[in-house]
Amino acid sequence: MGSYLIRRFLLLIPTFIGVTVISFLIMRLAPGDPAELRAGGGLGGAGEAGISTEKRGAVDEAVAQCRAHY
Repeated sequence: MGSYLIRRFLLLIPTFIGVTVISFLIMRLAPGDPAELRAGGGLGGAGEAGISTEKRGAVDEAVAQCRAHY
């Protein structure tokens, strides 16, 4: 029973590393800018046809604040 627990504990280490690497890669390879998505711009959705220029200025300001904060 003790050897089983030791093996399971040792298998926990590569599992943890694998989950960490996969999570990191998913976050880094995902499309878009996290600051723009959080501020409401959304994958270029606030482009030329998306919103007016006045609101685009507010989105740009929110993106800048989000980047400065994080």
